[in-house]
Amino acid sequence: MRTTDKRMRRALGGLTALVLLITALVGCSGRDSGGAAAATQSAATAADSILQAVTFRDALVEADSATVENFYAIDDTIGEYKVYYSGNGSTAEEIAVLKVSDKKNAADAKAILEKRVADQKERYEQYIPGEMVKLKNPVLYTKDDLVILVLADDKQQAEDAAKAAADGK
Repeated sequence: MRTTDKRMRRALGGLTALVLLITALVGCSGRDSGGAAAATQSAATAADSILQAVTFRDALVEADSATVENFYAIDDTIGEYKVYYSGNGSTAEEIAVLKVSDKKNAADAKAILEKRVADQKERYEQYIPGEMVKLKNPVLYTKDDLVILVLADDKQQAEDAAKAAADGK
């Protein structure tokens, strides 16, 4: 009987070691470096970060849900959003951050933002032609499930802010 007990203990010890090894390997599978479990910023946090980092000529105001629905064709693929825009319309300055519920929908979200830029071009072309510079060169940035639009005079500053916001910096 003693030999059987020793074999049983060895087998149980080996099985326990195997389970611990598998658990350790699964826990260190690198998901934090861009895998499915990697979390990005919220749309609100990213938009707020851009608002603080970019110099705008106009005072941007936060868009309420009715305004966002008027500006953008938001559908159920968009999990959350935050938009700032020129409340008085004197500039085309704008920040829009869309967070898609599944990153495979990021291209559709980008198309929504591109449509907004096209609509703004029509509006400002005759109204305030000086705004066409930023509308012809918008900052459109996608990272994982975040799709960002920034319309500002300083494109480089806007690009840097969009990238930093998406990276959580």
